[in-house]
Amino acid sequence: MADKQLNTAQALLAHIGLKTKDFPIFGAMILVKQWTASERLKYMGFISNTEVDLDDEISIVRPQANIFALSLVNKNGEPLFKAKWQDNQPVFDDPKAIETFLQNRTAETSAAFIAIAKFNGIYFGDPEDEKDKEDTAVKN
Repeated sequence: MADKQLNTAQALLAHIGLKTKDFPIFGAMILVKQWTASERLKYMGFISNTEVDLDDEISIVRPQANIFALSLVNKNGEPLFKAKWQDNQPVFDDPKAIETFLQNRTAETSAAFIAIAKFNGIYFGDPEDEKDKEDTAVKN
């Protein structure tokens, strides 16, 4: 495939704009937006500063579910789940939606969050797993 030639500043800026991607989530294709730099910082701060009960799976996944919901958009790029931030916490117009994800699809919500985080350049996994993959790739 040939590289696209970009001859103007506007063409370059349009080319490097935020992307969206369809993800298979809950048996359907759902559009996810790429995070802005400020969203990335806010989301990662939210995840790392949220206290969780390690014995309660829903408590562990709740911050992931929030970021998952904030990442979903319609075809026009508008959020599917509108929210405002108060005291470094997302407050959703429909808070029952997050609870629905958590109560009915906890594992899938967590897996979707991890896929969305990877799409945004963040890896939540064992660094040894990635090292093993790199070592295997080098050997082959």
